[in-house]
Amino acid sequence: MSKEINDILKEINKNHREISQVETKNSKEIAALSKDVDAMKKQINLMINKLDTLMEMMMTITLFLEDAAEIGEEDMNEDEEYESNEGWIHDNEEWRNSLEDDDLDN
Repeated sequence: MSKEINDILKEINKNHREISQVETKNSKEIAALSKDVDAMKKQINLMINKLDTLMEMMMTITLFLEDAAEIGEEDMNEDEEYESNEGWIHDNEEWRNSLEDDDLDN
């Protein structure tokens, strides 16, 4: 009978070691999964921040386009003719002649 008890105790110890090994393995896997989840949280927060920035940029562009459209409507409502800025450069004959001389040289 004592031999049977020893065999049972050996089997119990063997099962206990196997269970401990499985528990250790599961703990390591859970720790690795926890790290992966934390990394995913960081990436999601980064994406949220980038999306917020993108949304702000899109809102700014939308407001700019709305303002431009309103200005365009105001300009169309006015009966004034468009004036160009061609007169902002003073007429310089020396400059004009130098351009003509360059054209002749080529």
